[in-house]
Amino acid sequence: TLGDLDSENLSEATIVIATAYQDGDVLSYTAPSGNPITASWDAATRTLTLSGVATLDQYEEAIKAVTFSTTEGGLSRGISVSVTDDAQV
Repeated sequence: TLGDLDSENLSEATIVIATAYQDGDVLSYTAPSGNPITASWDAATRTLTLSGVATLDQYEEAIKAVTFSTTEGGLSRGISVSVTDDAQV
């Protein structure tokens, strides 16, 4: 559940494969119907960036829509999620 005491909207979320990354690991995003958030994947930094001003509920829905795929198995990956509100906090 996302919450923010001083803002009703977020502007960005970053999701990073923080530990145990292997070649072939990818985070993907398919926007839920009616959700304005877009995404870009940077393989070099292992970061999926969700962007666009949207409500907390829309960002929660978007984060839940992120998927992980790999061509290499065997290890559990650590994932880091951070969000930025529309005041850039």
